[in-house]
Amino acid sequence: MYIDENTIKELIQERDNLINEIKEYESNNTDYNKVNSRYKMMNEELISLTKGINSLLLNLQFSYSRYNTHGLNYPEDYIVFDTETTGLDPNNNEIIEYSFLKYKDNKLVDKLSSLVKPSNPIPEFITNITHISNEMVKDALPIDEHLESIIEFINGSIIIGHNILFDIKFLESTIKRSPLELDRVNIQYIDTVSLARKCIPDAPNHKLETLKNYLNIDNVSHRSESDCEVTQIVYMKCVEKLIEQEVE
Repeated sequence: MYIDENTIKELIQERDNLINEIKEYESNNTDYNKVNSRYKMMNEELISLTKGINSLLLNLQFSYSRYNTHGLNYPEDYIVFDTETTGLDPNNNEIIEYSFLKYKDNKLVDKLSSLVKPSNPIPEFITNITHISNEMVKDALPIDEHLESIIEFINGSIIIGHNILFDIKFLESTIKRSPLELDRVNIQYIDTVSLARKCIPDAPNHKLETLKNYLNIDNVSHRSESDCEVTQIVYMKCVEKLIEQEVE
């Protein structure tokens, strides 16, 4: 999401002006019974304004926007991203595996992948889906110890993923919860779900595992690095199809 820094600066100035007004009011009015209504109103406004500023500052810490692909503007340099998590709620569940595969000229040049030790045990049904067990992550580092390297790896990049906002929101929530002082994150994204719906309309559905089978891709499912590889193949197939349609 895009956050206007000038808006935040204006709100901070408004808050500071209100603080000064409250201080002046307190110094000029010692009988709070007479001024209670006005005094209470100013303090409530200050609390509301401060909460709004804090929320915007959190959003400023992690900003993301859809990459503009109009006119076949599809990048050849990008990072493919996928996570495995303990559930579907980014505010209450945790990342247990992540992968970032970096491509230059559509060729893999680097990657950052790891298992992550969650603060709570992995539910059995998640292990059944991902085949990631509590035993596998018991010696892994907690997510806070991964964040600096993740941010350094992805910052300023175009991120591609299948239903990518799911993964982005998990990363965003994780960064916002972290007690660490981290660099600001600014990324753009492309979602291969919408691309596949447009370019592979005959598939039974557009889940990644379905597309993997439909395109005869021989990868395991529900492991982050393998899913990134499948996502990149889907992306390339879709871009090729779009270019063919343009030529025709």
